[in-house]
Parts: sequence; structure tokens; C-alpha cells
Amino acid sequence: MRKMYKRILALACVLTSMFALASCGNTEQENTTTQDIQTEQGNNDTVVSEAAGGLHFMRISGKQEYRVVGLGLYEEPDVIIPDTYKGLPVTEIGREAFGKNNDSCAYITSIKIGKNVTRINEVAFAGCERIAEIFIPIGVTEIQASAFSQCNSNAIIYCEAETQPEGWDTNWNPHDLSVEWGATSKAKN
Repeated sequence: MRKMYKRILALACVLTSMFALASCGNTEQENTTTQDIQTEQGNNDTVVSEAAGGLHFMRISGKQEYRVVGLGLYEEPDVIIPDTYKGLPVTEIGREAFGKNNDSCAYITSIKIGKNVTRINEVAFAGCERIAEIFIPIGVTEIQASAFSQCNSNAIIYCEAETQPEGWDTNWNPHDLSVEWGATSKAKN
């Protein structure tokens, strides 16, 4: 019985050593635009942030929708937030998604927001100092405080809505950037 115990112990040591060596491989992540970036737990749903076309998206917990949460490696001057991602609507722009804490913000000169976006979270574009034009579709019913703070003072915001919607925070445009109400998407490239 003692011999068998020694063999089992030796086998366990060998397997543990093999597992430890196998996990010492390359820890660098692949640089691929469709790779999952991070996983979080929220409201009993797993929420996965994914990258596509340089933008990062996160599935909104408990909904069949996505939110844009960042730029990733995006270095193009014209950002187009798509209407859908993986066949589901993109309905939100996340907090600080394009904000000054994001290095790629320095490249952005124009932003066209997709028609399914209904909400722009606080400081979403704060500090994007090179933005010259922003197009906001009529479906955006909520913009939180300081969404466009510290942007280029010469920027023009083109809004399809004829007047400021009720759901927009009174401080959504704290630096009074120029706003053209009743604009069509043709006004912006």
C-alpha cells in the first residue's frame, strides 16, 4: 500500500510540474480586432467587451443591445459609430468612451453617431480637443452632463432634433459649442 501511495504522490508532483511549465508560455495577448477584451459580472449576466473596427463594444447587461465603451487602437480622424454590432443595435455611448483619458482621442476630428444611439453618457467625449464636427441623430433622447466638455471651442454640433430634447442634461454642452438644430445627416459628410 505504501508503494502505491508513493507512486500516486510522484505522479501528482509530475503533473503539477507539467502544468506549471505549460502556464509559463507567452503571456502577450494577440492583437486582433475581434478578440474579447475583458469580461465583467453585472446583474447576473456576463458582459463582454469586444473590439471591432477599432471601437470597443460592451453588451448591455440584460438587454439585446450594445454600448460603445472605447476606442482601442482607433487612429482614424473620422469616427462613425455604427447602427448595429453583431446584428444588435448600438444604443449607448459609454462614460468617457472617447474622453481625454483615451490616447486615440487626439486623432478624432469628426464623429457621426449611429441612428440607434439613444443615450450619450457623461463625459463621453470630454477633452477631445481636435473635434471639429459632431453629428447627433434625432433618436438621441438622453445626453448626460459634460458629454462634450473641453472639446475644440470651434467645433460644431449638428443635431437632427429641432430643439434640445427634454432628456438632455442642462449641462450637456458646458462650453457652449456651436449647435445647429434641425440639421440633416447630409450636413455632416
